[in-house]
Amino acid sequence: MLLISTLGRVIRSVLKSAEHARAIRDLRAMSDRDLKDIGVSRAEIEAVVTGRQASDLPARASVGDAVRAHKRFGIGRTATADA
Repeated sequence: MLLISTLGRVIRSVLKSAEHARAIRDLRAMSDRDLKDIGVSRAEIEAVVTGRQASDLPARASVGDAVRAHKRFGIGRTATADA
């Protein structure tokens, strides 16, 4: 049982790290203006995603909300000739 429990914790940790890396990558790809619109400065991206300094940050939308807005509305994407 200990092995299964440990393996489960390792898998959850790996998945959480991958999710954080995706969120950080997506937020870093956004423009400063788009980040400002969701209440996140470029310097705060990692802290907001990981929650390491969440108590020091003012209340703001969750990172999940920010990433969903980025994907849904194309915030931070440049227009293409095909669009």
